[in-house]
Amino acid sequence: MWFKNLNVYRFNEPFTPTGEMLEAKLQEATFHRCGAHDMSSYGFISALGAKTKALVHQNNGCILIRTRKEEKFLPAEVIKEKLAEKIEQIEEEQDRQVFAKEKKALKDDIIRELLPQAFTRSKYTQAYIDLVTGLLIVNGSAKQAEELTSKLREALGSLPISIPYNRMPCDVMHGWLDTGEPPGPLGGCPRIA
Repeated sequence: MWFKNLNVYRFNEPFTPTGEMLEAKLQEATFHRCGAHDMSSYGFISALGAKTKALVHQNNGCILIRTRKEEKFLPAEVIKEKLAEKIEQIEEEQDRQVFAKEKKALKDDIIRELLPQAFTRSKYTQAYIDLVTGLLIVNGSAKQAEELTSKLREALGSLPISIPYNRMPCDVMHGWLDTGEPPGPLGGCPRIA
């Protein structure tokens, strides 16, 4: 998979765990499929897909990791329809109006009832740790990057990272046009000549 949507973080301290140490830590946070009544599940999976069972792939000063998020989803229309049927049934049988608090409880019951039959979808997020430059690069949306860094922080106990370059690209380009000088390197990365 190509990295298309990058979220770059700089380690505030040197990343000391070796590939073997990281593998052991990630084993405690592996992905397990959603249970019958779970809405979602998240964890680390094989870095290279089905080709290997290793959660970490280390090569050339970089460590590759990968996560999977499985979410169950119920179409809102289905829940709304079931809820309307249940409310109508109560109003007819008990000859009374159903109020908001009871509607919420009924909706929760319907979701709990339908959850084992719900469809699931999976999202995968890859990241690599560049030991040479001290960067963590996450491929995905900002939300996916936050989920991965949170799970990695949970597995390691701490993850001292920060965003290395917090200027808007339009500001950088504007400055470049004003001064005629290209912007400085991205968070300390070497400039390409």
